Amino acid sequence: PLVGLAAAEDMKILLPLTANGQLNAEIRYTGPFTAPIVQGQPLGEMIITRPGLPDVTVPLVAQTDVAEGGMLGRIRVAAQMLWMDLFGAQASTQ
Repeated sequence: PLVGLAAAEDMKILLPLTANGQLNAEIRYTGPFTAPIVQGQPLGEMIITRPGLPDVTVPLVAQTDVAEGGMLGRIRVAAQMLWMDLFGAQASTQ
């Protein structure tokens, strides 16, 4: 039901001393995604806004491979997603 996102490459970003914690980030993705997903596959982007400086766009990729599940795996994932929708908490993966 979940896949981790990571920056496609290491990055450095300039932040003015006067920013006082005004750094904002927004993640945009084109999901939902369908397995299989390959580690490094582009899945979205993070847009970082800083006061007085241009926005920075960082490509986001899958952290790990996600295999396509069989029938039982799909039922388990559907139940976990329903649990999360109903109760707002991550269902146990055990």
